[in-house]
Amino acid sequence: MSAKKYKWGFFLGLVLLVFFVSVYSRPGLKKVYHWSRTESTAPSQNQSNGAPSPSLSPQDIYLLLRNVVDQELDVNVVDLGLIYEVKAGAGEVSVTMTMTTPYCPFSSDLVDGVRLAIFSNPDVQKATLRITFDPPWNLRNISPEARAKIFGPRSGPEYAQGRGDP
Repeated sequence: MSAKKYKWGFFLGLVLLVFFVSVYSRPGLKKVYHWSRTESTAPSQNQSNGAPSPSLSPQDIYLLLRNVVDQELDVNVVDLGLIYEVKAGAGEVSVTMTMTTPYCPFSSDLVDGVRLAIFSNPDVQKATLRITFDPPWNLRNISPEARAKIFGPRSGPEYAQGRGDP
């Protein structure tokens, strides 16, 4: 009976190894994306003359990123708490964000949405997107408005503090 026990232990170990290798060596999701206006296919027809605008601010970019919606939850990436940092100035934008999980099925859609949103501002000439999982995303990152939309009446203070995570 102990030989059978070792076979199951070996099998379980092999399954866990395959799982971790597949999660942490995911092809397709890069850690850093660099884009420029000439590479972008943004829908904006108001192409800037190349002169950076001094009025480009992180708040402008946050407003644009509110148009990027997670298809599964139907909530924008800012209210989901996926955007960790935005820097903007002199025609360049840098965004640091995360995904809900390292193997998010909509990660490529979110990356494309962020790129299109950033370049919808004609003053943006270059953009950098950094994907990080440190710190990992959790339900406490969600804004109260998005929490109410997702969880409905079960979105009281106990959920905001993480004690009632479903």
